[in-house]
Amino acid sequence: MVQEIGVRALREQLSQVLESVQAGRSVLVTHNHKPIARIEPVHAEASPAVQRLLGTGRVTWGGERLRPFEPVALAGDGPTVSEILLAQRGEKVRQEGPRRRPSRALPR
Repeated sequence: MVQEIGVRALREQLSQVLESVQAGRSVLVTHNHKPIARIEPVHAEASPAVQRLLGTGRVTWGGERLRPFEPVALAGDGPTVSEILLAQRGEKVRQEGPRRRPSRALPR
């Protein structure tokens, strides 16, 4: 959600507004109840895909570095995620030879 603030209030509360922006929130600046500017966090290190996601407004990111993580290998002989989704959709799973598990690892 975008916070709205008038020009006068922005002058009076600039430090608090900038803290809010640094925490990942966008601020819409208004003058006479009409939008005139938007203050948004800078996400210089975000990849283009993450930039697009942030641009939708559905997610926020404060810009802090992400913590490193240890990948977790997928294990087991159960169905793959793709097979589960196809089953839920009522579609048949195509078997084109031996099933291969993805070699990718998922974050914890």
